Formats: sequence, C-alpha cells, structure tokens
Amino acid sequence: MASHLSDRTGIAMPDLVRTFGNYLFNHLAKAHPDLVAKHSNSFDMLDAIERDIHREVRKLYPDAELPYLDCQIEGNGTLHMLYRSGRPLADVAHGLIEGCAAHFDETITIAREDRSTGDETTVMFTVNQVRDN
Repeated sequence: MASHLSDRTGIAMPDLVRTFGNYLFNHLAKAHPDLVAKHSNSFDMLDAIERDIHREVRKLYPDAELPYLDCQIEGNGTLHMLYRSGRPLADVAHGLIEGCAAHFDETITIAREDRSTGDETTVMFTVNQVRDN
C-alpha cells in the first residue's frame, strides 16, 4: 500500500513512512494519554519506551515483534537512541521521534547513522534539543 501511495502522491517512500511515524505518535498519545502524561519531555518519554512501554506490550502480546531501543541521554541536550529490528522501519522510528518532540513542543534535530548488517536494521539516532538563545 505504501509504495502505491508513494507512486500516486510523488512523495518519496522514506518521507511518507516518516510522516506516518509522526502521525502514529500522535495517535498513540491520544489513545494512551496516561503513558505520555508520566513524562515531562521527549527524552524522558523516548527513554521509557523499551523499559516501560515495550515491556507492557510484550505482556499483552507475547509474539509481538517489537524493535529494540537503547537510549543514552547526555546532559548537554543530546540523546543517542540505538534502534535494532528485523524489520526495516527506521523511518517510522524517525517519525515517532519527531512526533514525540512535537507533542512536548520541543525543537530537535535528528542525525542518523545506519549500522545495518545482514537481515537486521540497526540505526543510531542522535537527537539534539535546539535551545532558544
């Protein structure tokens, strides 16, 4: 479906899938406001995904194929998120990060380093908060 939509709209597949990720975060935040309300900023929220949210999803859906996320927050407004998955959905993750920052009314930049090998998609996202001067 996504490739047909890309063909029909002329929007490149990575941009289309990233836009879907952004939409998906907004949808999930509305569907589960209690999960988002616990967090005061995007870094805190992103850091909790693997530890809290994915753990709960695995309890409900033991066969779910979720990506593995490992976050490291630096004190200078930088978050490093390692994304690993058997599915090539790093563009969705990128959009989710953007949607999360927008939800918390934060301006960020995102850099990506593809570390994929074989059948596994591995991407290091470096997210920087843009501070107002």
